[in-house]
Amino acid sequence: MKNLNVIVLIFWVHHSFSARLNAQDPKLESQFKQIGIDYSYDQNGNRYKFIFDVGDGRTQLVLMNANTYDVAGTKIREIYSVAANTQNRTDYSQRTLFNLLEKNFNYKIGGWQMHGGEPPYQLQFAIRIPAYVDDDYLLELLIQAAREADQIEKELTGEDEF
Repeated sequence: MKNLNVIVLIFWVHHSFSARLNAQDPKLESQFKQIGIDYSYDQNGNRYKFIFDVGDGRTQLVLMNANTYDVAGTKIREIYSVAANTQNRTDYSQRTLFNLLEKNFNYKIGGWQMHGGEPPYQLQFAIRIPAYVDDDYLLELLIQAAREADQIEKELTGEDEF
């Protein structure tokens, strides 16, 4: 039994350390420090987490994928913020979804998406950007994701869960 505990401990330490390494991007983390924003990692270590004060005593969680995606030779990274969770695909009215699509038309960057192949389904405001952008632009996009998601979260749920 003692050997099993040691093996489990070694696996846990290795897994925890490996997960943290997956999220580390020294260039990006240096940029966060330069901008002056605090961040942490999600439980899997593959997303950066930011908490923004959006006013009226509300906060909003914004996530940024640490991994990048290659699109036609350009490294792309995703920023997103959850506005609501649902257990059923039909929980939102046609009018609500239509309103979100109308909002998408007016955004120059970013838009609403539903994430999840199975419950819970997350309504997210997502922004896809080149992996490295300048400081001011990155900060503005993180704030935009927080504001947009919080506004819809407030409208749909009246809560401040995210």
